[in-house]
Amino acid sequence: MQITVNWFVEPAISILARASTRSTPARPRIDGIATKSSDEQFVALVSGAADAVVTAMDNVMDWRMRDFGRDLCIIAQVEQTTPLSLIAGADVSEIEDLRGGTLLVDSTKNGFVVAARALLDDAGLPSGSYALKAAGGVRERYQSLLAGEGDATLLGPPFDGTAIAQGARVLSRVNDRYPAFPELWLILDDAA
Repeated sequence: MQITVNWFVEPAISILARASTRSTPARPRIDGIATKSSDEQFVALVSGAADAVVTAMDNVMDWRMRDFGRDLCIIAQVEQTTPLSLIAGADVSEIEDLRGGTLLVDSTKNGFVVAARALLDDAGLPSGSYALKAAGGVRERYQSLLAGEGDATLLGPPFDGTAIAQGARVLSRVNDRYPAFPELWLILDDAA
């Protein structure tokens, strides 16, 4: 059995599954494809290039509004929560400094943008008081932030810690503000 899964970062469960199949007679094969954005995941899923994707719930919400004639099916919870931090360049010291600034996001409609907008809105920065710039997945946002292409972004491990080690700073943590923030899910195209 072979399954192709599109993900941003390989989930721990995939690593464990690969290790545990070494001693089993019927070895399922998981081919992981690293993605650069949630839009790329959508295309891979509906084109059949991927059997499944590991992604965020707001991606699925946006994808279901697109006209592609099929349903998506959430089949598994991959992690209990997605630890996300609002990470800013060294010249930004608080959320208010993002007023008039640029927030790097995966996509302006999905890819944790719901969490980012809620976090900023709760801190007094309503939509429209900052610009959203599509920069892609977590690796791409991390690289764009360090290259100075935006003022802040949401990052999770290990990219948040690496950015901090390179002079970036944490402005807020999504999970501190929203303890029940949802996790990543395994999604299938129901027609597959």
